[in-house]
Amino acid sequence: MTVTTAPTSTGQRTGLIGNRIVLAGILVYLLEFAGFAYAGVGSLYNEPGTSPKDVLASYQGDAGGYGFLVGWMAIVLFGRLAIIVGIRKALRDSGRRSGLMDIAVIAMGVSVVFEVASVMMGATAAALLRSGATDGVLVADRAAWYFNAGIYSPVAVALVLTVVAMWTSGLFPRTLCVIGSVAAVTCAGAALLTDPAHWETQDALSNGMLAFVIWAVWTGILLLARSTSEPSRK
Repeated sequence: MTVTTAPTSTGQRTGLIGNRIVLAGILVYLLEFAGFAYAGVGSLYNEPGTSPKDVLASYQGDAGGYGFLVGWMAIVLFGRLAIIVGIRKALRDSGRRSGLMDIAVIAMGVSVVFEVASVMMGATAAALLRSGATDGVLVADRAAWYFNAGIYSPVAVALVLTVVAMWTSGLFPRTLCVIGSVAAVTCAGAALLTDPAHWETQDALSNGMLAFVIWAVWTGILLLARSTSEPSRK
């Protein structure tokens, strides 16, 4: 596996050649909040230590909202995957093809599967409550939390590999790569604290996803600018 490729077929390395995929991806990804607002669901799971009574109360009357979110999230979370795909395309088009990016795409795809599974378990809990299977609600709620906690590991892997590819390409601002590194480190920390005893620390580290959003928006704007400023290639 190589981090970068040799010069392009013309024998010359090009500058950064952008695209619209990354910016479109982050915009689609952020639509998940619109889905939450429409569904009227405040949370996808309950934190460890929540009493069984409070767990059951949290799913009261939410079956329809969770059902909607299963489909909605399965659509908009592809935006997060598109961010990595767009960066891979930019590196490839710019003559810096990286095998690391192929793994990064797979890792981010795994994170999408985990997050959709978390929503599905929340929907399952709400449906079980309506049928009176209270014990099943508690099990589904725990599964939803663990699936959600599992999101951070593949996101961290995807970010580490992507930031390395961006840095070594020499095409992206160092500050942008540093922001991506911060997001990767906080996600890795959250991933390593997937333990009910440390859920508060994990929850605090999960706020590092804000750095991910900033990094993705900046990258998307940069690549959009380069996609419109670069001359058309034949």
